[in-house]
Amino acid sequence: MVFRLLIECDRIDYMRQGGRFLSISILVLFSVITIWLSSLLPKIPVQKTVDIFYDKSGGTYRKFQSWEDLFGSDDRVIVAWRSPTGFDHTAVSTVIALTEKLESLDGVEEVKSLSTVSDIWGEGYDFYANPPFSNDVDSDLLQLKDRILFNPIFVDNLISKDGTVFSWIVFLEPRISDKSSVIESIINTIKTSLNIGEYHLSGSAIVDYYYTKYMENDLRTFLPLVLLFIFLVLLITFRSIGGVLFPFLTILVSLVWTMSLLYFFGFAINNVTTIIPPIIVAIGIADSIHFVAEVLQRRRIAPEKRFSDVLSGSVLEIFKPCFLTSITTAIGFASLSVSRIEPVRQMGIVASIGVIFALVITFTVLPSLLFLFPSLLDKRFEFGTVAWGRFSFDRFLYALIEFDRRWIAWILISAVILVGGSLYYARRIKTETSMINYFKKNTEVYKSTVFIQNTLGGIHFINISLRAPKEDYFMSVANLRRLENLEEKVGSLPKVDKVLSVVEYLKLMNRALHSNNQEFFALPERDSTVKQYLLLYDLDDLRDFVNDEWNWVTVQVRTHENSSLGLMKLVGEIKEITRTLFPNREVEVSVVGRAVLAAETNELVSQGQIKSLSLAFVLIFILMFLVFRSIRVGILSMVPNIIPLILNFGIMGAFGIRLDSATSMISAVGIGIIVDDTIHFLHTLIKNLKQLPLDKAVDEVIMEKGRPIIFTSVILFFGFVILSLSRFSPTAAFGVLSSVLMVNALISDLLILPAILYILARLKGRSS
Repeated sequence: MVFRLLIECDRIDYMRQGGRFLSISILVLFSVITIWLSSLLPKIPVQKTVDIFYDKSGGTYRKFQSWEDLFGSDDRVIVAWRSPTGFDHTAVSTVIALTEKLESLDGVEEVKSLSTVSDIWGEGYDFYANPPFSNDVDSDLLQLKDRILFNPIFVDNLISKDGTVFSWIVFLEPRISDKSSVIESIINTIKTSLNIGEYHLSGSAIVDYYYTKYMENDLRTFLPLVLLFIFLVLLITFRSIGGVLFPFLTILVSLVWTMSLLYFFGFAINNVTTIIPPIIVAIGIADSIHFVAEVLQRRRIAPEKRFSDVLSGSVLEIFKPCFLTSITTAIGFASLSVSRIEPVRQMGIVASIGVIFALVITFTVLPSLLFLFPSLLDKRFEFGTVAWGRFSFDRFLYALIEFDRRWIAWILISAVILVGGSLYYARRIKTETSMINYFKKNTEVYKSTVFIQNTLGGIHFINISLRAPKEDYFMSVANLRRLENLEEKVGSLPKVDKVLSVVEYLKLMNRALHSNNQEFFALPERDSTVKQYLLLYDLDDLRDFVNDEWNWVTVQVRTHENSSLGLMKLVGEIKEITRTLFPNREVEVSVVGRAVLAAETNELVSQGQIKSLSLAFVLIFILMFLVFRSIRVGILSMVPNIIPLILNFGIMGAFGIRLDSATSMISAVGIGIIVDDTIHFLHTLIKNLKQLPLDKAVDEVIMEKGRPIIFTSVILFFGFVILSLSRFSPTAAFGVLSSVLMVNALISDLLILPAILYILARLKGRSS
């Protein structure tokens, strides 16, 4: 290996220059590769859509694409504007002007507003079907307002019940490549057009847009914060130029190499892969800290030794546990590759390889730097009168040993109580996702969504697709009545705001041809009448609800149900109602839409959680068994790592934190990370047992490994806690729970594990 060559070259004076040449060669090689890889980072695409979270291999997605090809885009921006002067000519002209501007934008398929959707109205024997708002609107606005509010297609859809809030529903072109730029054009157009009154934007496309916007902000914010924090921790830990600079350079190289994998694998930066940099930085620095700490420990114990011997002993001592910790962490990440959620799978693949990169770079670049510049380890940063030294920390470790020995029973009893309570609360965890609840309540997108839901209706749309093999199937009054019955039953479900289909248009036609008498707001009595109505006027608006052959119709359901659990329940109820009313197999029934896909994605979260956690647990246990060659040690190694996971599940259940696409990753990733300190602990323990009894060996482990274990845990804690600053709730939840997991793991490794070992030592002493 590289570091062995370095050390052997340094042992013989006349070969020392050869060692320097090899060290320089390694640093030059890694520098050239890193600079080249850095040039590729700007080429990594950024995925600015939540479509990546959908299971594209599923039948629901394929049905949705087929539906979208016929009925148009289901991706929309909802604009709500409260007119400061109410229903007047200013409001009319504003609706018309903004509609025309929005329709002219690239990437916009169509705009629904009071100036584009037809109002079906009758006057005497005349039949009219025109948008209510036009440039030649007469002065009798009160009559026009009454007429608009008399139309169920408009109310709680394009205008509020009180006639003061107007809405534009902007449909984007299906599967548009650069959605973000289209959204920005829409936002800018609205800002310049609605310069009076109060306006709000929401809808699937807007939620998607801000979802990505916050991701980009997180990436710009978190990585510098994590790097700054790690710099400060290294400064406090080692207080030397080499102790800070060498690990810092090592982790920067590891980060560049890891992120370049996104480019080579054809992956992208998205809301999941964006958390890779802070995680890799926090995890990768751990090996460097253990390495430098080992070098400094050996120099302190035997200052007379040559540095090459110190470096050699440190490498041989620290490589095995670092290798094992890297493998277990990589397994934790790699277990996410079984997820059917593509961003989670990508994150698992890249992060698992990145951890191995960090290991290789730590044991090549770091030894080379130490070999060439050993004197930098002695060049100290001055802290003035600040007293933070090894001896004060040693006193803390002595106190920790005394605490562990004195309170063994209470430590274990407390652990049992906490585990029991956590198992109880863990049963309350809900597997649930809510796109709008991903945003904090003080964000504009959240407040706008609440406004739209309170004044017009929900931002989620569910589409009931009914497809028959025979033409004119839905021109039959009998089938139209079943469709009407379907609307009534679905409309009565909780959190359903509005249900629309061709039925409303036929009812409006019937009413219009009967002098607008509300008693005739009903379906025609005969099939022939339906056909006559359609011959009289073939509305373009009908294309949103039925095909030309009239054998494929869609029913639009608008809902303010935001949670995936609630949406899945609603979808299930809709399917049950639809199949009851259309029991014959000649009608193909499906429920499609972006809201449905988002809800189904949540189901994959729980499945992926179980698979990835089980896979990680089994693989890590097998690895521990093979390494320590003992089932007892393997089981012992898992105990302090299962406990933190159980505690985290308990916290989630107690505080109502949902299991979603972000928090589902914590357990699989966490078990790979938290087992690291346990490996270092047990590896050193087994070494000490060759010379000391069990209890004394545990004491020595705490004194020898306590410092790096605590400091790496602190780094991981703050590395994750920085993510909690995100304005994007899933990332914030991931950060909080992961940081809590690090604390629980530290407590398990330095309190619970030693307590168990001290008990075993006492039992062994009694038996002997």
